[in-house]
Amino acid sequence: MDIDYSEVVENFFEQNDWKFDLNELPDGDKIFTLPFGAKNLPAINLKVIIAPNDTCKILTYLANEVPDSKRAAMLEVLNKLNMRFRYLKLVLDSDNDVVASYDFSFYGDEEAAVTAIEEIIFLVKSSIDESVPKIMQLIWAD
Repeated sequence: MDIDYSEVVENFFEQNDWKFDLNELPDGDKIFTLPFGAKNLPAINLKVIIAPNDTCKILTYLANEVPDSKRAAMLEVLNKLNMRFRYLKLVLDSDNDVVASYDFSFYGDEEAAVTAIEEIIFLVKSSIDESVPKIMQLIWAD
Protein backbone atom coordinates (compact mmCIF):
# COMPACT_ATOMS: atom_id res chain seq x y z
CA MET A 1 0.00 0.00 0.00
CA ASP A 2 1.35 3.41 -0.97
CA ILE A 3 1.35 6.04 1.73
CA ASP A 4 0.66 9.68 0.91
CA TYR A 5 3.17 11.19 3.33
CA SER A 6 1.97 14.73 2.68
CA GLU A 7 -1.49 13.68 3.87
CA VAL A 8 0.01 11.98 6.93
CA VAL A 9 1.97 15.14 7.79
CA GLU A 10 -1.04 17.38 7.21
CA ASN A 11 -3.17 15.20 9.52
CA PHE A 12 -0.43 15.30 12.17
CA PHE A 13 -0.24 19.12 12.01
CA GLU A 14 -4.03 19.42 12.26
CA GLN A 15 -4.40 16.90 15.10
CA ASN A 16 -1.72 18.71 17.11
CA ASP A 17 -3.11 22.19 16.42
CA TRP A 18 0.01 23.34 14.58
CA LYS A 19 -0.70 26.47 12.59
CA PHE A 20 0.23 26.15 8.93
CA ASP A 21 -0.56 27.34 5.44
CA LEU A 22 -0.68 24.82 2.63
CA ASN A 23 0.17 25.51 -0.99
CA GLU A 24 -0.11 22.77 -3.60
CA LEU A 25 2.02 23.20 -6.72
CA PRO A 26 1.14 21.91 -10.20
CA ASP A 27 4.03 19.42 -10.07
CA GLY A 28 2.44 17.75 -7.03
CA ASP A 29 4.69 19.27 -4.37
CA LYS A 30 2.93 20.39 -1.22
CA ILE A 31 4.41 23.28 0.73
CA PHE A 32 3.47 23.63 4.38
CA THR A 33 4.52 26.95 5.92
CA LEU A 34 4.75 26.79 9.70
CA PRO A 35 5.29 29.91 11.84
CA PHE A 36 7.37 29.35 14.96
CA GLY A 37 8.69 31.54 17.71
CA ALA A 38 12.35 31.14 18.57
CA LYS A 39 14.66 32.27 21.35
CA ASN A 40 16.88 34.30 19.02
CA LEU A 41 14.29 35.26 16.41
CA PRO A 42 10.92 36.91 16.97
CA ALA A 43 9.39 34.61 14.36
CA ILE A 44 10.51 32.12 11.79
CA ASN A 45 8.61 30.46 8.96
CA LEU A 46 9.70 26.91 8.26
CA LYS A 47 8.68 25.57 4.88
CA VAL A 48 8.11 21.82 4.74
CA ILE A 49 8.09 20.79 1.08
CA ILE A 50 6.92 17.25 0.37
CA ALA A 51 7.27 15.92 -3.17
CA PRO A 52 5.24 13.07 -4.68
CA ASN A 53 8.39 10.87 -4.65
CA ASP A 54 8.36 10.92 -0.80
CA THR A 55 11.25 13.34 -0.45
CA CYS A 56 11.04 16.26 1.93
CA LYS A 57 12.92 19.55 2.27
CA ILE A 58 12.62 21.78 5.30
CA LEU A 59 13.90 25.28 4.65
CA THR A 60 13.82 28.82 5.89
CA TYR A 61 15.45 32.15 5.15
CA LEU A 62 17.52 33.51 8.03
CA ALA A 63 18.79 36.77 6.55
CA ASN A 64 18.01 38.68 3.38
CA GLU A 65 20.43 40.44 1.08
CA VAL A 66 23.72 40.14 2.93
CA PRO A 67 25.83 43.09 1.69
CA ASP A 68 28.42 42.15 -0.93
CA SER A 69 31.10 43.60 1.34
CA LYS A 70 30.27 40.90 3.92
CA ARG A 71 29.80 37.99 1.51
CA ALA A 72 33.23 36.37 2.06
CA ALA A 73 33.00 36.71 5.83
CA MET A 74 29.45 35.30 5.80
CA LEU A 75 30.61 32.28 3.79
CA GLU A 76 33.25 31.69 6.45
CA VAL A 77 30.65 31.88 9.24
CA LEU A 78 28.32 29.53 7.34
CA ASN A 79 31.15 27.04 6.73
CA LYS A 80 31.86 26.93 10.48
CA LEU A 81 28.17 26.46 11.25
CA ASN A 82 27.93 23.72 8.63
CA MET A 83 30.74 21.89 10.37
CA ARG A 84 28.91 22.25 13.71
CA PHE A 85 25.51 21.21 12.30
CA ARG A 86 26.49 18.63 9.68
CA TYR A 87 22.90 17.59 9.04
CA LEU A 88 21.76 21.16 8.33
CA LYS A 89 22.86 22.99 5.20
CA LEU A 90 23.41 26.74 5.57
CA VAL A 91 24.09 28.55 2.31
CA LEU A 92 24.26 31.99 0.79
CA ASP A 93 22.06 31.90 -2.30
CA SER A 94 22.37 33.93 -5.51
CA ASP A 95 20.40 36.82 -3.93
CA ASN A 96 22.80 36.87 -0.96
CA ASP A 97 20.08 35.45 1.31
CA VAL A 98 21.10 33.05 4.07
CA VAL A 99 19.09 29.86 3.66
CA ALA A 100 18.93 26.87 6.02
CA SER A 101 17.71 23.54 4.67
CA TYR A 102 17.45 19.90 5.61
CA ASP A 103 16.58 17.17 3.09
CA PHE A 104 15.39 13.63 3.74
CA SER A 105 13.19 10.86 2.36
CA PHE A 106 10.18 9.40 4.09
CA TYR A 107 10.04 5.66 4.57
CA GLY A 108 8.14 3.23 6.72
CA ASP A 109 4.66 3.48 8.10
CA GLU A 110 2.64 6.52 9.12
CA GLU A 111 3.94 6.44 12.69
CA ALA A 112 7.54 6.52 11.47
CA ALA A 113 6.74 9.46 9.19
CA VAL A 114 5.13 11.45 12.00
CA THR A 115 8.04 10.73 14.34
CA ALA A 116 10.54 11.78 11.67
CA ILE A 117 8.86 15.04 10.71
CA GLU A 118 8.34 16.14 14.31
CA GLU A 119 11.89 15.34 15.40
CA ILE A 120 13.46 16.89 12.32
CA ILE A 121 11.42 20.09 12.58
CA PHE A 122 12.52 20.59 16.19
CA LEU A 123 16.12 19.68 15.35
CA VAL A 124 16.17 22.24 12.53
CA LYS A 125 14.46 24.89 14.66
CA SER A 126 16.94 24.37 17.50
CA SER A 127 19.96 24.47 15.18
CA ILE A 128 18.71 27.61 13.46
CA ASP A 129 18.07 29.29 16.79
CA GLU A 130 21.66 28.57 17.82
CA SER A 131 23.04 29.76 14.45
CA VAL A 132 21.19 33.07 14.16
CA PRO A 133 23.29 35.07 16.67
CA LYS A 134 26.49 34.26 14.77
CA ILE A 135 24.91 35.21 11.45
CA MET A 136 23.35 38.42 12.74
CA GLN A 137 26.51 39.45 14.58
CA LEU A 138 28.31 39.60 11.24
CA ILE A 139 25.45 41.40 9.47
CA TRP A 140 25.15 44.07 12.18
CA ALA A 141 28.91 44.58 12.57
CA ASP A 142 30.35 47.77 11.12
